[in-house]
Amino acid sequence: MNRREAAMRRNYSKRVMNRLKSVCVIAVGVVLLCVLCSSFVDAHNDREKYYTSVLVEPGDTLWSLANEYGSEEYRDNHDYIKEVKQINHITCDDIHEGSYILVPYYD
Repeated sequence: MNRREAAMRRNYSKRVMNRLKSVCVIAVGVVLLCVLCSSFVDAHNDREKYYTSVLVEPGDTLWSLANEYGSEEYRDNHDYIKEVKQINHITCDDIHEGSYILVPYYD
């Protein structure tokens, strides 16, 4: 093997090692980003879901209950109301004064 071939092999080896280092740095960065993102997502999932029975007072509506008991775990009040209607087997939007309904909340 002559000097030129030896120099070409060394240069090739250096390029391969540099690429390998770059791939490793990128892989570590991706893993760290995933860990940071998952810890951020888990921070919102630390709250537990509970249910409570609520006496419907005069003037109460599903919307007012959603404003009182809904939270960021729900996309919007419509999603919260949909769940309340489902767990209470309510088919319309009317709730009646003096009745009890079950409502979810997070704490």
